[in-house]
Amino acid sequence: MDTICLSEIYRFCNATPTTRNMVEGENVLNSGHIINCGYVNKNEMSIDIFATCLQTSSIRDKPHEINGNLHFKSSWEIIELNCTCKAGASQRCKHVVGVLLHIFRCGINALEPISQTDRQCIWSEQKSILQKYTPKPLKDHPIFYQKLSISNSSMPEEVEKRITQLLLEKNKNSAISKHRTGRQSTMNNEISISKEKEEFYHFLNLITTRREEYSIKINYTFAPLRECCQQNYDILMSANIGQICFESKKSRYIWEKERKLRITGSRCYSLYTYTTNKKPNWVTKAQKYFNIINFSNKYVRHGIANEPIARQLYVDTNPNCTIFEPGLLVSHENPWTGYSADGIVFESGKPSKLLEIKCPFMGKNFGIKKLLKTCKYLEKKNGTYCLKNRHAYYGQIQLGMHLFNLSSTDFCIYSSFNNSMYVINVKKDNNFIFEMLNILKKVYFDYMLHVNCLENI
Repeated sequence: MDTICLSEIYRFCNATPTTRNMVEGENVLNSGHIINCGYVNKNEMSIDIFATCLQTSSIRDKPHEINGNLHFKSSWEIIELNCTCKAGASQRCKHVVGVLLHIFRCGINALEPISQTDRQCIWSEQKSILQKYTPKPLKDHPIFYQKLSISNSSMPEEVEKRITQLLLEKNKNSAISKHRTGRQSTMNNEISISKEKEEFYHFLNLITTRREEYSIKINYTFAPLRECCQQNYDILMSANIGQICFESKKSRYIWEKERKLRITGSRCYSLYTYTTNKKPNWVTKAQKYFNIINFSNKYVRHGIANEPIARQLYVDTNPNCTIFEPGLLVSHENPWTGYSADGIVFESGKPSKLLEIKCPFMGKNFGIKKLLKTCKYLEKKNGTYCLKNRHAYYGQIQLGMHLFNLSSTDFCIYSSFNNSMYVINVKKDNNFIFEMLNILKKVYFDYMLHVNCLENI
């Protein structure tokens, strides 16, 4: 059975359709106060539920957490469901009812797994939901809008120009003045940008000219595309790879725009492993993929702040190398894929290795030896730490090595506590890349591409 019976909800909550907790619980659900609802552990006989719900009385505070367990005998039975609200110990509060009604409506199989990382990022989902509760000025409410009459006064064009001119003359350092007159005031700045671009393309050409030699061919051939899908794919095919790589390094907006419709390193493994799901929902999966919510927290900020320090430490310990920092590199053969490298290691003027830097937040308090013990993506073999080959980071760097045509990656783990680093050299796994790319190509063209078309209708 895919869902819990309504009678089981009434039994567990000791309620009827008209009791207060049932009425208010349904209101909580219909109002969109259930931020997320999924499972922590799941098997055929049992499922551990985790959900979060906005506080009705203090909507911007930390949401309530609901934890519990369902057990399957002849049908799903509710064993327990606790809430962090004041009435949560009774297991019959409106938040518990709201979560149970949500499961009743969507079904057990529609619930998605919730990891520890997902729990830490709940605040970002709460932030997006709270946008619809942003207070509006009274004049924007219909009852006042009908009463107000706004008159637009105009002035002669010459007077308006004169006022604008005076404002610009008196505020030469203002944003509008710089916008009108231009921010590049000297020829030296233009020359500097030109030299930087020339040097960037020099390094990029050294990489792209050797790509064909190491290219891995993908066997999967997709069916003829719908007209809308073909238009989107044509845009990807016509991309200026060099321009995207250069401009995405300079502009985060361009970086986010260009990677949105592509399968990239940090997200490829989750799609690859999702194909083993026995009851996948590719529409929902694709919608979440194409509409990723960018967020920042102490973990992200720690990584961003320490990455350049770690990169410099790598250079200091490898003085004979040069690090090239590209933007988003789009594959020429498969423009639906892309990769943003932390760096490309050049030795003797030639690209030799991919550089991937990880700055775990725990490294703020631990030295490198103790930090390595906390990294769940590592394992020990013959007394030496190595990267697990069944982890998102493994899939990430394998895609990177494929797109940049490099035979190995220096996977660096950095501790800011004592400015120390541990480097693991990971070899290119052609068999893994071949399997993953064939699966990803099928996923992208058979399941995902048209979802984006439907969203843009």
